[in-house]
Amino acid sequence: MRLIRSFLFVPGNKAAWIDKAAGSGADALILDLEDSVPPAEKSQAREIVRSKLDGLAARKQRTWVRINRSPHLYDFEDLLAVVGRHVEGIVLSKPGGPEDIETASSLVAEVEHRKGLPLGCTLLLPILETARSMQLAYEIAQNPRVAAITGLAAKNGDVASLADAGYAPNDWQVGQTGKVVAPELYVPAASARPSSTWPA
Repeated sequence: MRLIRSFLFVPGNKAAWIDKAAGSGADALILDLEDSVPPAEKSQAREIVRSKLDGLAARKQRTWVRINRSPHLYDFEDLLAVVGRHVEGIVLSKPGGPEDIETASSLVAEVEHRKGLPLGCTLLLPILETARSMQLAYEIAQNPRVAAITGLAAKNGDVASLADAGYAPNDWQVGQTGKVVAPELYVPAASARPSSTWPA
């Protein structure tokens, strides 16, 4: 994969925003079908994103798409709509562990097969937002489709709520306060659960 220095998230239900984002100078766009799209607009967003892919490719814009997931499976309808020669990869939110990446990889492979695409041409970018996925980051990264892994540690975000974590004032205090989960993020030692944190 060619180096990506910057990603720009764009809600998939905002057609005009997608057009404008292509001129932003970001190395790659992430067209979002997930959290930034209201539930009632998911189907419409899928069609908007699908319709924009050819135009973005004509402007030589590198494009990724973040898809939805249920409690059990990543959205196959999203994949059918967007996987193709103009999408560099799929962004996966909230994987529980390597088994979710394997499942997603199989779903993508099925779409590639149906569309006559080279097997393995679509990359994956998992966003590690659960404590378990961070514990199993190395195993997740071993999947041949995984181009990179990233984590979100926004204040009061998924990681903070799932791992009972909070922000440390600075790096020097992380080690004194608790077990490190991510840069600038800590789990208070008194409330740390063994399954929720990195080993000490």
